[in-house]
Amino acid sequence: MYKLLFVLTFFILSCSTSKQISENEDSKLIIELIEKFIAHDSLYNARTINEYLLPYEYYDQEFTEDGYLAPPPATINPNASKNEFDIANLFELTQFFNDSASMAHVKDQLLNSREIAKNYKLHRLDLVKSEINNKIPNSWYSFYPPIFNSDSSAVYMEYDFYTNGMGSVGYGNGAVLIKKKGLWEYNAFIPGWEN
Repeated sequence: MYKLLFVLTFFILSCSTSKQISENEDSKLIIELIEKFIAHDSLYNARTINEYLLPYEYYDQEFTEDGYLAPPPATINPNASKNEFDIANLFELTQFFNDSASMAHVKDQLLNSREIAKNYKLHRLDLVKSEINNKIPNSWYSFYPPIFNSDSSAVYMEYDFYTNGMGSVGYGNGAVLIKKKGLWEYNAFIPGWEN
């Protein structure tokens, strides 16, 4: 009986340890990708980086009676409204995200982005390494969870920037990073929105 209890306890502890390692590795990967994004796009002028990832708002693609593509539904943050077609149809991403397996994987990540965003905080982001030097007061960057293709050889990244100290200006951009020989490299800038 004690032997069975010992084996069961060992199994439970080893499972929980591997989950912590996995979550820790995921967190390190997210931090690494965001740091590369910050460094490459020269995002050095913000006061802070929001430690919480912003979730995407998934929407189903709909068509009007005339057969035209309907716009995404109105949301609190219209920049966050995405579906798998939005990601795949960005001109820089077609080669990485346009196959059916990647489309399904992207949809799953978008649908689960609220949970992903809730699980990871960016408080461990190395601001010194990323060269953020806090120039503009009352301004901040907010990042969204990375969206990977099906074989994790490419990732789509996105951020929003806001400043209410300069008349509530905002903009957002994206990027594609690809994995080459086990290392993530910045591949393409994707222009976003501006107000």
